Amino acid sequence: MADKKSSYLEEQLEAVMKKEEGTYTFIFQRETIKLLDGLEAAPIKDINPSFKKDIQLTEGEVIISIQPPPAYQEFRFIHAKDEKSKWIFSYQLVDAVCKHDVKRLHPIVSPENIVFHQGLAPAFLHYGVKESIPPYETDEHRLLKEVKAVILRVVDHQYQFQEYLAYHDTLKLSELAKEISDTKSLEEVSALIQQKIKAIEAKEKTLVTIPKKKWKLERYIGLGLLVLLIPALVYTIYTFFFAMPKQEAYVEANKYYLNKQYSQVVDTLEKYKADQMPVSLQYELAISYVQTNQGNLLLDQHKKEITDTYTLQTDPQYFLFWIHIGQGNSKEALDIARVLGDDRYIFTALVAYRNDIQNDDSLSAEEKQKQLDPIIKEMAKYEEETTETSTNDSSEASQTDDSAEQEQSKADQEKKEKESDSNKKTSQTKKDEKK
Repeated sequence: MADKKSSYLEEQLEAVMKKEEGTYTFIFQRETIKLLDGLEAAPIKDINPSFKKDIQLTEGEVIISIQPPPAYQEFRFIHAKDEKSKWIFSYQLVDAVCKHDVKRLHPIVSPENIVFHQGLAPAFLHYGVKESIPPYETDEHRLLKEVKAVILRVVDHQYQFQEYLAYHDTLKLSELAKEISDTKSLEEVSALIQQKIKAIEAKEKTLVTIPKKKWKLERYIGLGLLVLLIPALVYTIYTFFFAMPKQEAYVEANKYYLNKQYSQVVDTLEKYKADQMPVSLQYELAISYVQTNQGNLLLDQHKKEITDTYTLQTDPQYFLFWIHIGQGNSKEALDIARVLGDDRYIFTALVAYRNDIQNDDSLSAEEKQKQLDPIIKEMAKYEEETTETSTNDSSEASQTDDSAEQEQSKADQEKKEKESDSNKKTSQTKKDEKK
């Protein structure tokens, strides 16, 4: 397993830092530090007296254990605070460094070495001891860089602490980060932070503060009203943008139909679904398509037959059939014709379907022929059945005519015989009278 990467703090101290059950432990190798006697580290216990501290010296190690009170949190929890709290923490961090006056102890500023309490005041876990434990001296330049990097990590939060520390000159920084990075002293950093806090406070004065419970209640009421308003809003939008224009189109189409402006009826209703129209409008649209003879499928005598026989009591499927034919939906028209079971309508739909395929430029010649073959075959079947029906009708008519002629001939013969008998009787009567 690869060794754990050392933190900035561990690198600066040349130590190992551990945390277990709220206790932070710093382990130094005696051969790498200047400490000779445990008493030299005693000043560490004098700062932050509320922290429990223990210093152990073994043959090869110096072990410093620090346990802050339970009220203190690790640095990472500052990221969950609001904007103002982050700036207050940052201000108090600068203040803590500036006011440090224990000459023998030297602070080091890094996220791993910082804890804070509810008042947002930071505290350092480890301090260096002069000529004993690193850092051995206070380096003002290092401290300024560390403080700015920690603050950038808190309020800007785009990069890691060590990136802000080592690469602030080459990173693509935000305007806020540039402001902080360009400061030349802790005093300038403090002044900038105070400006930010004042700006936030000025903004807060323009806001109305209400109890959180009341705010939640009002928010839930608002959400409830919004939920109730959504259906009404949707209905209003639907009515205004869809239902009203559709109704107006229906009325306008009816006027065109009454004036026999069939093309205008078709144009007015072409964007609306026929199966959602009232039956009366389906009737008018179907008749309009028949009259305009979309696709030239009808002779004048056929148009007259349809317009004379169709009424509002006609099955609406017939209306939809002609509407689909007129709109170029020949496949849908064919499906309706098959349901109706009317050979004439099936044949008409087949012709329209064939024409649509032949005029479809998106199909290759091979694809067209593949689709046309079954249609042409079915058309031939219906044409053959129609021819046979016509022949049978003619034969039956001929037989009827022959029978009628025979009946007429027989009647004429019987009439002649009756007239002959009558003449004979008349002649005999005259002879008898002469005698």
